[in-house]
Amino acid sequence: MSRAAKVHLTIDTLALAGFAPHERDVIAASLQAELARRFTAPGALDALVANRALSGVRAQPFALGASAQRTGAAAAQALVQSVTRAAR
Repeated sequence: MSRAAKVHLTIDTLALAGFAPHERDVIAASLQAELARRFTAPGALDALVANRALSGVRAQPFALGASAQRTGAAAAQALVQSVTRAAR
């Protein structure tokens, strides 16, 4: 039996200037939920496991969503794409 891949993701800075405090909380929660969903999908960590030397990635710019929740999801998508691209 093989052990599941384990990845530790740290976001040093999440700059949410210009958003109301309640929107920042929704964005952060949505970002966290979407990252968990995307990184737990089958095969999602394959590139990361193959390249254990990846130590830092800057997410690409992304368009704001129509709501705070969609903005968090869009940020997660941009981050996942950037991490996946950097791991290849």
